[in-house]
Amino acid sequence: MAAYGDDIYFLCSTFKSIGFAEDTILVVADAKTLKEKRAYKFKDLSFDMPEGTKPEDEPFPSDPESIYVLDEANIFIKDEQALIRFDSQANKAYLMEGSYHIANYGATLEPLVLSKAIRHNGKLYYAMGGFRHKQPGLVEVKRNTTALGREVTFDAPGEYVPGGIVADAEGNFWLSVFWTRRPKVGYFIKVDPKEMKELESVTVNEFISPGYDPTHGISIDGDYIYLMGVQSLNTEFYYERSGVIRRFNLKTKRLEKAGDVFKDVPEVQFIGCNPIVDSRTHLLYIPGQTGNGKNGPDDNYLLIYDCSGAKPVLKEKIQGKTSNIRYIFIN
Repeated sequence: MAAYGDDIYFLCSTFKSIGFAEDTILVVADAKTLKEKRAYKFKDLSFDMPEGTKPEDEPFPSDPESIYVLDEANIFIKDEQALIRFDSQANKAYLMEGSYHIANYGATLEPLVLSKAIRHNGKLYYAMGGFRHKQPGLVEVKRNTTALGREVTFDAPGEYVPGGIVADAEGNFWLSVFWTRRPKVGYFIKVDPKEMKELESVTVNEFISPGYDPTHGISIDGDYIYLMGVQSLNTEFYYERSGVIRRFNLKTKRLEKAGDVFKDVPEVQFIGCNPIVDSRTHLLYIPGQTGNGKNGPDDNYLLIYDCSGAKPVLKEKIQGKTSNIRYIFIN
């Protein structure tokens, strides 16, 4: 989801199948009533393929992952191929040049940007790279363009993947970076978005931000960046989150233990998605379940922690009102 003006933009996902071009990919609704105002099908977002490609499929978005909106002419959708800019006023979609790698002798596109971005001073900044085609880093995206802008890369091998991005009180960005093959190695990297320059890199002994969820994995409130690590990593792309609430202290540059969900609520055994804090209310939202769905239906919880004091304190436990939360959106 993304918010712009009085509207909320809902991004829909689907697997490619016969007739999927007629499926809905984007719904725009009133933010107060949630009533639909307009909707767009996959075919409405068709785009021109780059020179040198011989696509096997129709040039539509495929398995969309995230959406960010600067205005009605600059709706950015990241899918499994690239970054797409959709101008809803002109009903035109563009593949953002520099956001993809042409693979399989032109048959497919592979993304160079990731699904995580931050909106700042009228621009978007996307995490990028982390696999074999691109160094991990950050790239700037401006309005009304069809190509990526300035970028900064980090001194890390390709296995390192940027996860989340937050902005501190001084307007600098902090990116969490993790290594897919070593779950107890991570970094916080500070970037000046004005100069697109890396300012600082801090190593921590934690698998900071599993980057395979729509949410960032890190969330900032004042001088603390909140996160939850991983308790098991079965493969490079499958993990289970720890119940330990951690926070990175921007003053001391240390990672601190701030709480333990599994101890506070023993019936919760599984964390559904990356937690998020609302810096206006200092409330931290964590979805929990009694299991991971493997053994039948689970009881679902939404846990709300008050982070206004010295340590987060469980304020409210909402049970049975949610189901398998995989994304938390703060409007």
